[in-house]
Amino acid sequence: YFKDINDEYGHQAGDEVIRVTAEQVRKKVRATDIAGRYGGEEFGIVLIDTDADSARYLAERLRKAIDAMIVEYDGCEISFTVSLGVAEITDVTEDCRQWLESADQALYRAKESGRNCVMLCMEDD
Repeated sequence: YFKDINDEYGHQAGDEVIRVTAEQVRKKVRATDIAGRYGGEEFGIVLIDTDADSARYLAERLRKAIDAMIVEYDGCEISFTVSLGVAEITDVTEDCRQWLESADQALYRAKESGRNCVMLCMEDD
C-alpha cells in the first residue's frame, strides 16, 4: 500500500515512487495517449483508439514493469506493486463520469483480488 511506503520510508520516498511510476507510464504509452496523475497516488491513462483487450495488454505490461522495479532511496531498496482497473468507452457509456466510475470499480476489484493485478470493467459496473 502506498501509505505504508510513506509511513516506513517517509514522504520524500513516496514522492520518488510516484515519480518513477510516472516515468514507467510515460515509457509504456504512445505519443497519442494521455496519461497523468489522477489523485494522490492514482494515475489515469486514456488510450486513444484502443479496445479493452489492447488496453488490458498494456496495463499488464505496465504492471509487470513496475513489479520488477526497485526504487533506491536514502540507502533503502523499495519494491512495490500496482493494481489497475481498465474500462472501455463504448456506445452505451453515458459520459466520462460513468466511464471513470467503471474504471474505479475495476480497480476496486483488482485490489480486492489480492492486488498486483489488472481487472477489466464488467458490464454491470
